[in-house]
Amino acid sequence: MRALSSLVLTAAMALPTVLGSVEPAHVLHPVRMRRDTGSDGVQPSYNISLYYQAGSQSSAAAHVDAQMKLPTVVLDNINSISTVDCSTDTVEITYDSAVDYETSISEWSSADLIILTNHEGNCDTENAHGVYVVSSLAYDNDTQTITAQAAESSLREQAAFLSVTFNSTAVASRKRDLTITLSDEWSGDLINTDDLAIDVQEVDLSTTVDLSGGVDFDVSNLTATTLYLELDIALVADVSVSAQAEASYSTNVLSYTFDALSVSAFEIAGILSIGPSLTFGVGVEFAITGEANVTADVSAQIADGRLYLDLLDSSTSSSSGWAPTYNASATLSAEVDAELNPFADVELSIGIDVLDGLLDVSAGIEARAEIVNEFSVEGSVALSTDNGVTVENGSGSCENGYWFTSDFTFGVDVFVTDLYSETLYNVTLPIYDTECIAF
Repeated sequence: MRALSSLVLTAAMALPTVLGSVEPAHVLHPVRMRRDTGSDGVQPSYNISLYYQAGSQSSAAAHVDAQMKLPTVVLDNINSISTVDCSTDTVEITYDSAVDYETSISEWSSADLIILTNHEGNCDTENAHGVYVVSSLAYDNDTQTITAQAAESSLREQAAFLSVTFNSTAVASRKRDLTITLSDEWSGDLINTDDLAIDVQEVDLSTTVDLSGGVDFDVSNLTATTLYLELDIALVADVSVSAQAEASYSTNVLSYTFDALSVSAFEIAGILSIGPSLTFGVGVEFAITGEANVTADVSAQIADGRLYLDLLDSSTSSSSGWAPTYNASATLSAEVDAELNPFADVELSIGIDVLDGLLDVSAGIEARAEIVNEFSVEGSVALSTDNGVTVENGSGSCENGYWFTSDFTFGVDVFVTDLYSETLYNVTLPIYDTECIAF
């Protein structure tokens, strides 16, 4: 696979810099999903569930299940708590309900207890639960207040096993929430020399992405047992290219990669960080045996491409729905052999960080649409390009014309850093069978 970052310009050229907008990350904050109260919420448990959401955007949400090293109370689950106040070594909890207050006294151990604070008082940052390891408890029956002597800690230190699903249907309705468009923001020369000029005359690229996934992480053994991404992607690409050659010329790739566009990431403070970035690229493969003008256009659209990417086991990764629609055209002005293949590609890179670096891995998806156009008058010159089409004109040359063939190719490659890379989808579709075209 050829990653976009590795594409190089093969001739000196002056190109403008095009920067995409950098959107702020969705920092997910804890939300209370339980609406009941009583002993189920008050009783400590080794197994806890936490819920997170990005403001009013239900499309960015996460569900965290954790197996704790000690019995744990999640204050989000106790609706009768009126206030929570913390100092450097205490957590003070006041109840509205005498029943819940008394149940807490009877069920909470004065040691071997973890308290996860909610957003009451000053016990946590704006977007995280406070994690406190209790060493002793004191009670004030008059005010129905429990004061815990406690040391602040973290889920990284206190969880034995962690399971996170983000943008899951169990938590939020699925919705495409990452959208990037690059339309008519750049056109210009890919190369401009005395013998050859290749110009990109029109660029219209856009993509929308719905990203979800999950991770199961054994914190004690620092091992991920499950790590996957699910993506629903729509792509639109329109590229128009012209070439003017004064002599024979052959090259593999001339391309321009638009600077990486950082799209909305999201973060659960101290637990999970997802950092996507999106890169667009346009370019051509080109070769010619003499002086001529050549033009080519490619328009491709993918309405609904779906990927399941298992970052631990490539054999379970899969794709579906990549049904491209496309249009293309090409012209040649003189009796020469030529090939001009415009392409557009997009790469989505995703960095995943679990528990502040205990697990750090990245994955990427590259989708590339290309029109392969080959013009042949003599049929005697083999043009050297990456995806060339071999023309077999057994009937000889065309009088006052040229043989022409054109194919549409589309492929989807995936990679996981240091683990694997492979093609998940690839299709070649004929646009024009080999035929004689008059000049």
